Amino acid sequence: MVDYLQLPILNGKNFNAVTFRCNNIGNNIGEPGFMQCSNCGKCCKDTEMELSSDDIKRLEEMGYSLEEFAVIDNGVTRLRNVDGWCYFYRLADKKCRVYRKRPLGCYLYPVVHLINAGAVVDELCPMGQTITEQELSTKGKILNKLLKKIDNESTHPFSSPLG
Repeated sequence: MVDYLQLPILNGKNFNAVTFRCNNIGNNIGEPGFMQCSNCGKCCKDTEMELSSDDIKRLEEMGYSLEEFAVIDNGVTRLRNVDGWCYFYRLADKKCRVYRKRPLGCYLYPVVHLINAGAVVDELCPMGQTITEQELSTKGKILNKLLKKIDNESTHPFSSPLG
């Protein structure tokens, strides 16, 4: 089943809504040029995914409260883990409860940022080899802008009941 995912993507200094074609099972399974997710759940285990204010707003608009799904760690809002798994991960069927509105960092995974290397494919992901150089480059640029936004927000925090 093909769906469409709408996420805010940085364009210059501003986020614009961009629609991505995706599959409910994983990131664009079977679609040439896109990472093929196996739904192993490794990315949802002991997550440290940082959240932007836009991620938080999207999740709150779905009816979740910040206290439910997030923790503040050194001024950075991150997804909460419950019993070692992301708050939104359903272990029983290996699916994300908020897949269509998941955090931008989750969409970009397995592209991660390493301090001395920049954007790379996370070795933890067993399907990382399905990432093309073009996808790595595109997602890397988006990730760099997202991390700058999150860094700025942690320096100038938005109003948060957890803060």
